[in-house]
Amino acid sequence: MRYVCQYGFQSLSIGEIAKCINMSRTGVISHFANKEDMQIAILKHCEAIFIRQVIQPALNLDPLINLQQFISNWMNWVIKLDNNHSLSCPFIKAAADFQNRDNCKVRQVIKQQHLQSLAYIAGLAQRCVDKGVFKANVNCGEFANEVYAYYLNHNMSKHLLQDENADATFTQQTQSQIARVLNDSAAAL
Repeated sequence: MRYVCQYGFQSLSIGEIAKCINMSRTGVISHFANKEDMQIAILKHCEAIFIRQVIQPALNLDPLINLQQFISNWMNWVIKLDNNHSLSCPFIKAAADFQNRDNCKVRQVIKQQHLQSLAYIAGLAQRCVDKGVFKANVNCGEFANEVYAYYLNHNMSKHLLQDENADATFTQQTQSQIARVLNDSAAAL
């Protein structure tokens, strides 16, 4: 995971993984049928860690707290795992590396993971609508896409542009977005 968070999937090879885990190439090959299977296994491992480090700690009966804590946990989730500021989101790196590959198995997994992320955020927004925290007319799919866009921008600003204000900007953008859709009674609190 550390390797793909730093270098992405393009340069990932069985040899590189073998070096990272101090194992022989043959030992690595014995666990995977091919490079695609290895890449999928890494993506699934990243997903499990994401659930454990971002989603589960954010769970709260109050839907607004749940949403806000999820966003906070999500912002720098990979850096928090390893305290390494050269690491960035493996899902974004994978999407960039595989976005133009026609229907390979890895691309299908990446696509499914991104759709799951959007659906999860939309579900959090829907909980806020259902509990009367957000306005009844909020389009939860659009809300999720906007939050996701802010996250993508945050990653590019922080890692590519090395913007020292990327975290503050992401927080401000997402909090402003939430404030725009709060029900009037919830906004008064």
